[in-house]
Parts: sequence; structure tokens; C-alpha cells
Amino acid sequence: MRERMHDAIPEQGKWLKAVVTGYFAYHAVPTNSRALGAFRCHVTDLWRRTLKRRSQKHGMTWDRITKIAAAWLPPPESFIHGRTGALPSNTRGGSRVRELRMLGSVRGALSNKCPYRDHAPTSRVLMPSFSRAGRSAVG
Repeated sequence: MRERMHDAIPEQGKWLKAVVTGYFAYHAVPTNSRALGAFRCHVTDLWRRTLKRRSQKHGMTWDRITKIAAAWLPPPESFIHGRTGALPSNTRGGSRVRELRMLGSVRGALSNKCPYRDHAPTSRVLMPSFSRAGRSAVG
């Protein structure tokens, strides 16, 4: 903004529109509209402060910058597509992936009578233990 401070307002508006559009295109998901609105408000405030610094008699009121921002900066609602009701509360405390799986395809199914294991339990193999004399303790 500092480098473009003395450019005309339409030139600044075109540049800021490209910046805000790119940010919205990257971060726009159905549950992120508040953050996008906060980003647009922050950009508007920075633009207002930059325009205030152009002269000693700034005359840049919030009413004027609001009109300028409405003309040049896109609203965040135009970038959010898809289900707007896709909130985590729709899953009722669980993952929606569980609804798509077939029965018995999850770990912990009692197919082999050993929950939370993918294979049947194996018997332990006993290794012979040696005494200090170098002989086997097992006869």
C-alpha cells in the first residue's frame, strides 16, 4: 500500500481487487465467511489509513471509504460455493465417513475374535536361555 499511496484511487482499487479476489479464492470454504469478511474489513481499514496519509487535509471518512470499498472490493459471499450448512454440527459428534463404510470394514470388528487387531494372536516363541557357563539352561 505504501508504494501505491499516490496512485489514483481506481488504480489502487484494481490492484486491491486482485489481491482480495486471490485471497478469497484460496480461503473460501462454507464455514469461513466470517474470516473472509474480517479480511475485507482489515483491507478497507488499511486502504483508508493509506489514503488519509496522502495529504494533511485527508477528508477520508468511513462513509466515503465504505462507498469506495463497495465499488472496488468484492464481497466474500460471492466466493463461497457448496453447502452453506456443512457445519461440524451436522455430523452429530461423529465422522460422516462412518456412514459410507460397509459393516465389518473398520478396525475392531469381531471377525477374528480379537478386537483392534488385524491378525490372529500368535504364540510366543521361547528362546533358550543360557547360563553364565555358556550352557543351555533348558536340558
